[in-house]
Amino acid sequence: MLIQSFKNLPLLPNDPIFAVNARFRADQRAQKVNLGIGVGLNDVGALPVMEAVHEAEVFLAQERVPRGYLPMAGSDRYATLTQSLVFGEVLPEIQSRVTSIQTVGGTGGLTIASHFARRALGARVGSVSNPTWGNHLTILQDAGLEVDRYPYFSRETKTLTVDAMVAHLKALPEQSLVVLHASCHNPTGMDLDDEGFNQVVEVLLQKNHIPLFDMAYQGWGLGVEEDARRVREYAKTGHPLIVAASNSKNFSLYGERVASLHVVCPSEKEAPIVRSHLLRFVRGIYSNPPTHGALVVETVLASPELTASWRTELESYRLRVAQMRQAFVTKGRALGFELKNVDQQIGLFALTDLTSEQIEALARDYGVYGVPNGRLCLAGLNEHNLDYVMDAFKGILHP
Repeated sequence: MLIQSFKNLPLLPNDPIFAVNARFRADQRAQKVNLGIGVGLNDVGALPVMEAVHEAEVFLAQERVPRGYLPMAGSDRYATLTQSLVFGEVLPEIQSRVTSIQTVGGTGGLTIASHFARRALGARVGSVSNPTWGNHLTILQDAGLEVDRYPYFSRETKTLTVDAMVAHLKALPEQSLVVLHASCHNPTGMDLDDEGFNQVVEVLLQKNHIPLFDMAYQGWGLGVEEDARRVREYAKTGHPLIVAASNSKNFSLYGERVASLHVVCPSEKEAPIVRSHLLRFVRGIYSNPPTHGALVVETVLASPELTASWRTELESYRLRVAQMRQAFVTKGRALGFELKNVDQQIGLFALTDLTSEQIEALARDYGVYGVPNGRLCLAGLNEHNLDYVMDAFKGILHP
């Protein structure tokens, strides 16, 4: 029977984003462009080593810092420093109620938060935007939550469906886990405006929902402080919230899987209790997080000079992507096609009208790779490949 069980296993599909990346790597053409996987590239299409990160690594190498096991919570210094990055000016008001741990990337933080909501807080439903980052669905499902999708974006009108979102959240069972994108919504690139966000906050409070902010792209949208604004506004309500914050992307430390998880509790007395539950889930899932990335980030954030250098360089990357977005739209119009609403989106991504067939044609005929749902990572564009990419788009849109 055991052997038969192995034989009966179905082959599961590959993750669509990583499948695009694998196909791109296998493409032998000299001229190819990866607009699939969401990483921030520089103006020559390379993954940068930020100057502040390099200086921190040189310092750590000179100090010969050992690489022993971290505690289950990771580096307390890293967690404390990232609290300031996430909560900013609001932190003094809430710090006694916050418990923070280092996690294995943003995915690790979202996973621990989902298990905590389901198994410690009793949440039955985990609700995500439609559309959203595909891994949200897997994370919630694997934590034992009933996966729900609230309306967020209309492909037909290219607008946010705030009224439908609010009505949907009102209809959810009380104390549902609601995943919100802190900024740079993935994949739409469109965030709630002030009025829409306030409406969502009102219903979250009314229904005692558990907000889980996925802060994956702080610094890539409107700036480091601006991209944390929604989290800070919610923290001012005095109600509990959870934030999974990635530093893999804004420090260009993708492979180091460096991130933090912050839980703002109702009062100071719950903070150590919540922490004990988080660590129970950490121990069972990955035991403890890696050392190097956290050491690098905390070295940067502990130094005013390195922090200033990091912020300046990150801002230059943000502006470069914003410029590529505008050039993408402008050149498209000049060539006779309109990719609607792309210039109203922010961050790394553009959600286009392209069908999966058109995305396939781009890859097959031109070596230009995107995600089948029409999402493109505009950080893959630069002045050296932009004209080629635009000609490829013209080729599939106006053959």
